[in-house]
Amino acid sequence: MKLSNLIKANVLNSILIVFLVVIYGCGSAFSSYVIKFAYNSLSKSHFFQFLYFILVSLITGLVAFIINSVATWLYSRQLQQYIGLIRKKLVKHYFHSESDSTEAMINNLNNNLQLLTDQYGNQVLRILSSLFVMVTSTIALVMFHWSIAVLVICLVFVTLLIPKLTRKAANKATRKISEQNKKYLNTIFQWFNGLAELRRYLAFDAFNHYLTKKGADLEQTYVDRQKVMGLAQFINGCANSFSQVAVTFLATILFFAKIVSFGTIIAAGTFASSIFNAALTITTALTRMQSTRNINQQLNKLQREIPVEYSNETNFSTIKTRSLKYKYPNNREISYPDMTIKKGEKILLQGRSGSGKSTLFKLLLAELKPTSGQIYFCDKKGNKVKVDRSQISYLAQDNFLFPVSIKENITMFNSKLDKAVERYVKSVQLESDLAAFPAGLETLADVDKNNLSGGQRQKIVLARNEIQNKPVILADESTSAIDENATNKIISNLLNSDQTIIVIAHNLTKDTKKLFDRVINIDPNRGEANYDV
Repeated sequence: MKLSNLIKANVLNSILIVFLVVIYGCGSAFSSYVIKFAYNSLSKSHFFQFLYFILVSLITGLVAFIINSVATWLYSRQLQQYIGLIRKKLVKHYFHSESDSTEAMINNLNNNLQLLTDQYGNQVLRILSSLFVMVTSTIALVMFHWSIAVLVICLVFVTLLIPKLTRKAANKATRKISEQNKKYLNTIFQWFNGLAELRRYLAFDAFNHYLTKKGADLEQTYVDRQKVMGLAQFINGCANSFSQVAVTFLATILFFAKIVSFGTIIAAGTFASSIFNAALTITTALTRMQSTRNINQQLNKLQREIPVEYSNETNFSTIKTRSLKYKYPNNREISYPDMTIKKGEKILLQGRSGSGKSTLFKLLLAELKPTSGQIYFCDKKGNKVKVDRSQISYLAQDNFLFPVSIKENITMFNSKLDKAVERYVKSVQLESDLAAFPAGLETLADVDKNNLSGGQRQKIVLARNEIQNKPVILADESTSAIDENATNKIISNLLNSDQTIIVIAHNLTKDTKKLFDRVINIDPNRGEANYDV
């Protein structure tokens, strides 16, 4: 979050807000200034004149309050508009980035953005309003006597230095909230993904224990932060009280020296209260803003544009792997045999469980980086060429549907593909399944109630990938929930193209295996085994 960008979000509205805040500051100062005349009248026993000035002060103060409320509403609307722009940039970042976890994304889009809104964005207007109140009130004090204004300026300067005393502690406390919230979200994901299994074994106590523990850790970070903020407010409050007493004391001395009137003592006290309350507001706001420094820097960094190169370059002749290795976080390492796959080949990839078949796909997609070795695409002359990995279609084991119609799940919101949907529905044997739904292709995929079977979901994802007609298809157990007869037809239709297709599948019939050009076995204990089928 940057102040300059907040202003740019709506420049005209920003100017109007500043104008209203200036009027508020002047109105507030005038309301307090009239108090001087009210008490001067009272000291001379002019009661009705006293009431008149008090009434003027009240009306002016009320109008100033209304103006400030309007400014607050306008600012709140602009702040939310700016937050919307930040959220849009963050979403764009996460769409194009492959390095951030789901819990980190949720933490930034929800918790951290809310922290910035409360502890940074909302403080800007408070500082602005308080600043104009201080300026107009100080000018009024100069009109009373220069010495009062000088004392106030000195005391305000000291007061504004106070946030530096707790800045580091506040920043650290806020950062801990963000970190602990991320850990808590991670725990929720880890345990809720296995909720059905926990219910099956009646393991509520373990489930409750780990979530409660992480929840308590998060709650403690909020308590720790409040301690720091409470200490800052206490120091600010002490400085505020001392300053108000000092100003009133000086005004009293000037009164007895017959330099100022009796009303000046009261008015000076009122102005002192306004000024130092404004100073307290500013110091508290600055403390809160400074506490978000690390989070703000983190979110500002995430808002930067990620260079995205889109290309339809598919001019390759072979895909090669050489000395390819990948090490998992648990230090287990997989060594892949050297492979050469020709453009247009239909490959069945086999290997025992844990041999790294799915990992190989993620390496081909550049979702993972190899520990050593290379994967590269070559042209007919054997020269390496750069291929857009977005042109590789990937059918993962855990297929994903969106809470929209089956048709939109297939076209992925590309209306240009609408006319081709029926053809690919037939290709993946989904036609008979749709006949059971009254709405057919317009049936909503209910991701919460799972109104689609595992096989139906796989067929929809198969149709989604086939309709895109990308030059390379990687299919990882993409028909595991589909019956044998339908699987044979789907595989046959899938392989009847000029696309390069690599399939991971178990329990295929001999007839289905014969549809492939080759079988590659990547079992590390056996090395690469290529044979025609």
